[in-house]
Amino acid sequence: FSNTVGGSSVYSYIRTSDALWTPSEQITGTNDFTESDRFGFSCSYSLMPGSQEEVIVIGAPNYDHSDGAQTDVGAVYVRDAIGGPVTETLIEGTEGTDGAFGYSVSSDGNRFVVGIPGNDTSPGKIAIYEYVGSSWVQDGSSILPSGSADGDQFGFSIAMKGDWIAVGAPGASVFNQDYWQLGAGVVYLFYYNSNTGGWDEIQTLQLEVPWVDDHFGCSVDISAIQLIVGSKGRDDEYNDNRGHAYLYDAFFPGDPTEPYDYATFTFDTNDGGDGSPYDGATPNNKINAFAEHMEWSDTGFYTQGAFHKSTMASNPGSFTFESLEGWDIGLVSFYLSGALGDHTCI
Repeated sequence: FSNTVGGSSVYSYIRTSDALWTPSEQITGTNDFTESDRFGFSCSYSLMPGSQEEVIVIGAPNYDHSDGAQTDVGAVYVRDAIGGPVTETLIEGTEGTDGAFGYSVSSDGNRFVVGIPGNDTSPGKIAIYEYVGSSWVQDGSSILPSGSADGDQFGFSIAMKGDWIAVGAPGASVFNQDYWQLGAGVVYLFYYNSNTGGWDEIQTLQLEVPWVDDHFGCSVDISAIQLIVGSKGRDDEYNDNRGHAYLYDAFFPGDPTEPYDYATFTFDTNDGGDGSPYDGATPNNKINAFAEHMEWSDTGFYTQGAFHKSTMASNPGSFTFESLEGWDIGLVSFYLSGALGDHTCI
């Protein structure tokens, strides 16, 4: 965002025929936005499903409420051209002073999600909106994750893709080495349950060995098959606060809100010639797999709130997950050192 007289702006760009990006428009929002609102602190762009109708969502986390009594409540500006002329919508935050509604935003077609990280006296929340009829309406109540605490900054970062939402809480404390590691950070994954019409908390991610002020979850992004998480405060052997990013390959065995008795994963390191990202991977790479609410069919161990297995894969290598009695198999994610071969779930 950039300062303008009385407020801030967002700049849009369009790609030309020579594949270069050139300025297209300066967006200043409605007249409701004024100086220090930080309009443009976050922004997201998407298209409505099956159309070229644009949806632009812009956050202003320091917006003061129109009642004049609440400061830094935050607001979101939505601009769309669904079914006709351009429509502008202002959505004010509902979490009160210093709520920081709009600190992060992410849109995907007819939905968008807003991060509300709050301050040290609140854990943070997210709010999901959907286009219904001819307007944007909130989908249920604001979401607060399980086990959250004041200062977690849940909603500091956010990413939406289809029925999945990834939410960063970089201020969250994580227990390790007999101590709570303050600001180690956590990422939460939510999935839309079409049976209940609600968003289920599917999995919680954290670093395998978390430390103070790693701030894991300070940034997130998600695609249909991968999740990337920033950890800006993570040290390495030689540098304090060097920072790291962690990439997770995710395989979703159908609808994660539905029960599964078991899942078998086969990792094939042969060059299958099918052009997949993992073609020609070197055999015997180390594979690490995590599964929520699972136990292993052979020896494994428990870590970071999820069952975990590490193996040196044969060519191909495989292992089986079996759900605990009364529990369901949820999201399964895996990463590795080196490249990973083709993988399937049976």
